[in-house]
Amino acid sequence: MSPPRWRIGAITDSAILAEAARWHERLRDAPDARGFEEWRASNPAHDDAYRRVSAAREAAAALADDPDLLALRHETLARATLYRKPRFRIGGKTIAAGALLCIGAPLAALGIKELAAAPSIERPAGETFKTDVGQRADVTLPDGSRVTLDTASALTLLFDRGERKVKLTGQAWFDLAPSAAPFVIAANGLEMTARSGTFDVRADRGLVRAFAVDGTIALAGRAAQGGAIAAPAGHLLAVQSNEVAIRKLANPATFIGWHNGMLQFDNVPVMAAAKELNRYRHRPIRIADGTIADLRISGAFKPTESPAFVDALKTGFPVRVKRDDLAGVVIASR
Repeated sequence: MSPPRWRIGAITDSAILAEAARWHERLRDAPDARGFEEWRASNPAHDDAYRRVSAAREAAAALADDPDLLALRHETLARATLYRKPRFRIGGKTIAAGALLCIGAPLAALGIKELAAAPSIERPAGETFKTDVGQRADVTLPDGSRVTLDTASALTLLFDRGERKVKLTGQAWFDLAPSAAPFVIAANGLEMTARSGTFDVRADRGLVRAFAVDGTIALAGRAAQGGAIAAPAGHLLAVQSNEVAIRKLANPATFIGWHNGMLQFDNVPVMAAAKELNRYRHRPIRIADGTIADLRISGAFKPTESPAFVDALKTGFPVRVKRDDLAGVVIASR
């Protein structure tokens, strides 16, 4: 389902719109902010701009939990940071457009390009994109590569002088633009390289895994008899401590299913499945005893719809479920 599209009406003076956004933030923190009514009454365009900003933010707030809108908002913010930031003059003070994005994030999902046209694209080394628990974000990199960040993940750009390099925390889907320069993914002190293709890379504590959907990904600085350690399409490269393993996945969806909105489990312990779902939850699913933890479960579940997982446990196993607003969901033996 495509995310809803909203558009702020045309306003001739972008500075007025920016100032209206600033007033909106001030009134949220201090409803009786002095000077607002005087400012709004001083020019019909002020009132019109404030009404449009208010309507846009109410619409964004109403849809704030929609996953598609969250993805759209992150995509827009990611694109915006790849441009040189124009500056606006508001109330006698000059502020960067980046500051405007900080105080008016909902506007980013509603067409921030209407505020100012972006000139040339930068290659911002050190720029970091992050997702919160349960969020995803699409990021377009300076070389045209596209990355989808999974829940609670971060990507830092280290592009410099033709080098294509990023640092990853968490999990991300990489769709690499072909280039003569190798693309380097750094995670947990390791580096993996590829020139083109599609890859799903995940960095957990003490474990880095990379699945080659299309193309070949190699472990930099490591070699085996006959050449580099590399995973071709359909294979998973896993590095834990000093051990490296490459294996073909019979069911790749068990690793990459999140990218299509589903977590797929194939005869895994209930504890492991709950731990995976908890990556997407603020209130965890807790397994109260070892009897339940070691049971095996198979199935596909949407990360943000834990009731389906809980219902599957109640249907297939002798468990009881307690829901607690603070502790989350507790599952114990009957």
